[in-house]
Amino acid sequence: MFESGDFSSNKLSGTLPGNLAQMISRLNFADNLIESLDNLLCNSHVEDSVKQFGCDAILCAPGKYNPTGHQTSPKNACMSCSNAEYYGTSTCLDATGFPDVDVKDDDDYDYSIILGNVTDRDILESFYYACDGYHWWNNDNWISGTTICDWEGITCVAGKGETVESINLGSNNLVGTPPAALFSLPNLLSLSLYSNPMGFSFSGIANAKLLTHIYLDATKIDSLTGIGDAPSLVVLNVRFNNLSGPIPDELTNLKHLRYLAISNNNFKGSFPLGMANLESLEDLSMSNNQIKASLVGVQFPISLRSIDISNNELSGVIPDSFLLETPIDAKLSIDLSRNELQGIVPANLARFNSLELYLKDNFFDGLPKALCEKKEWNNGDVLRSGCDGILCPKGTSSQPKGRATDGGTCSRCSTAFYLGQSDCFSATADARSIAVTQKPVLSFTCHIFLLCVLHMPFLLSF
Repeated sequence: MFESGDFSSNKLSGTLPGNLAQMISRLNFADNLIESLDNLLCNSHVEDSVKQFGCDAILCAPGKYNPTGHQTSPKNACMSCSNAEYYGTSTCLDATGFPDVDVKDDDDYDYSIILGNVTDRDILESFYYACDGYHWWNNDNWISGTTICDWEGITCVAGKGETVESINLGSNNLVGTPPAALFSLPNLLSLSLYSNPMGFSFSGIANAKLLTHIYLDATKIDSLTGIGDAPSLVVLNVRFNNLSGPIPDELTNLKHLRYLAISNNNFKGSFPLGMANLESLEDLSMSNNQIKASLVGVQFPISLRSIDISNNELSGVIPDSFLLETPIDAKLSIDLSRNELQGIVPANLARFNSLELYLKDNFFDGLPKALCEKKEWNNGDVLRSGCDGILCPKGTSSQPKGRATDGGTCSRCSTAFYLGQSDCFSATADARSIAVTQKPVLSFTCHIFLLCVLHMPFLLSF
């Protein structure tokens, strides 16, 4: 059964057709290029809200705006906006991109007046209806007469009345797409909607002047378009989603970002241009994608302290320039496991005194002695086991890290052809199962080689 549809923030144009009349209250067409509404939509018998507010209940007319794109109650009428050219405008901006209102230069000024008569309560109500709040696992106090500060998942700014500071509705069965009006909550600092079967649009995020934390992992978002307009973002978590294609360059606009997690998606291609521009970034997680790139020439931010690019398709060598500008006294964690990297691990890494280094299941052939003398690396594994504490030698393997740890040593393995193998396959194992199980994906030549080697005892029996 059809429940709702969100078509906001696209480039739909022309006239909104009358055959949508019976479901118009469940459709969102805000922020498009719609020039007119069919008269059938505005007939009072179609919807109660239309009977009460007229066509504004569907979309605010040109010359007007509302953070929801339409009127939802008597107290949040569509307001005058000279820059609103089309039906359904949700934000009234001047030529500079700021709200087209007079704002006092005063720390105690209540910025919620930029929404005119629209309050935080109005915006939360539109959010509730857009995301099917009736079926949330927990919707305690929502759409009731109690203060919004007592609504499930809502935290207000202390001492400032009904002013939303954070929204935390993770794992709560939200569906649909939250309205862009959420970004007009003037004091919103944190938005946490993880583990919900919902979509999401970053359109309008430029209005969220104070928003620093976004948690949208394990939802159904499939685009980061607009994220580069976020003015204050510090944490962005969009793991386990449907994001694909190249990693968007606009991520590098986020100058305040400290934590970025885009792992477990379907990103392909290389790294975004201008990675070094993320001058505040400390923690970068890009694992479990399909990033096919070389590390040669890539400049990561010198602020980075943790980088995880494991389970991708990185190829070539680790260059001597890798993290060259990072301070030598930095405490680092680097995970490049399960890629297609090859050659010799660069001796230049010895400049770091404190390092957690994960390199298992690549095609490495050599490990400089200078690295094997870094006794503080890998939580003391190098102190205990020398080179084995970084990568198991050829002909050996060790689960789960491909190196000796305080819980286990590197054991003999006749099918370990490179340093740092974590799995050991028996001589009777099928070469195809090795190729499927072991990352990186083996080349056709390597398949044939393994097939011959692993089945040699069988062939010699004839």
